[in-house]
Amino acid sequence: MVTLSRVSPRAELETAVLESLFVQPVLKHLLDLQTIDVHLQDVRARLVQFPKRIAEIDARVAAARGEIDKAKAAHLTAIKERKKYELDVEQWKE
Repeated sequence: MVTLSRVSPRAELETAVLESLFVQPVLKHLLDLQTIDVHLQDVRARLVQFPKRIAEIDARVAAARGEIDKAKAAHLTAIKERKKYELDVEQWKE
């Protein structure tokens, strides 16, 4: 003859309470872990963008340096032409 052991409702309630007490901290830790994981994904996404942004900034700096070089060359040409004209005026005065 097989006898089935019946668990009392009180024992079931105690087991459920104990499981609940164990599960709640675990769920809190899992939620904390999920929050950290989402933050980590955001940080990784931002890190991936840095090389692209650095390349864009380097290109802008190179273009600006090129413009500066052009401006310096134009300025030097203007100074040379002014000196030439000043000499022409001095020679004309004589």
